[in-house]
Amino acid sequence: YPTKQAGSVCSNAVSPESAKLGAMGTLSRDTDRKAERVLVEIMRALPAWKKLALLDDACATARALALAGLRARHPQASEDALHRMLMGLLLGDEIATRVWGSMDEPA
Repeated sequence: YPTKQAGSVCSNAVSPESAKLGAMGTLSRDTDRKAERVLVEIMRALPAWKKLALLDDACATARALALAGLRARHPQASEDALHRMLMGLLLGDEIATRVWGSMDEPA
């Protein structure tokens, strides 16, 4: 479980012990507790395959948004260069460089 640290965006994070006691706040500051409770109940009732499909969709959306941001910031970049930049964001530059080479090297 994440714990609240200075500068943390997880302002409602609690310890596992507190969660067992029902002391957990909402996961999002702008969500009503009752609405979140309904959402959590729906998510718990979903079969595992559906939860994985939703997670896969969320990851694909995040990658598409990151790639769109890279395209906006680097309109002249090739698709290969954009892919390498995306891998740098997702995996970190050290791993991306080991696998795909430096950003300065041609693909």
